[in-house]
Amino acid sequence: MTALWVARNQAFPPNPQFEGVERAGLTEALQFYGSSEAVIVGSEFMHYSFEKAMSVAGFGTRSLMKLRADSNHRLDLDALERYLDESRRVQRTIIAIVGIAGTTDSGSIDPLTDIARIASRERIHFHVDAAWGGPLLFSHKRRRMLGGIELADTVTIDGHKLMHFGW
Repeated sequence: MTALWVARNQAFPPNPQFEGVERAGLTEALQFYGSSEAVIVGSEFMHYSFEKAMSVAGFGTRSLMKLRADSNHRLDLDALERYLDESRRVQRTIIAIVGIAGTTDSGSIDPLTDIARIASRERIHFHVDAAWGGPLLFSHKRRRMLGGIELADTVTIDGHKLMHFGW
């Protein structure tokens, strides 16, 4: 929820002509910025908590765009690039791109460095869901698996998932 709030505020900031999404609300923000809709983008393996967050935040679960993953359960970068191109054409605001650092079903880790590069190029908030795999950062042997996480704007880590193991 906090990452979504930060990303939303960055996507629709205040300026001299607009008081910002926090005060004006999403409908006025979309109108002011000439956007058709606002979405969060990630792979089809995003955790269900993103649906809950989108619902609670008033975006609706249809605003969570789950793109195809490759055969290794990692976000398909070509699918992401196609979605970004389409979004520009229809004036869709992408509030954040989500990279996963450890899916709950297979433990796969998205290509975080590549996603960070794309998010930076597009000036889109980059969030890493490291709830499952984040504790790898504490391992001298395995932390390299999370290369690119340091480029994220926000990161979620859930200590009760893997921190009980002796990495």
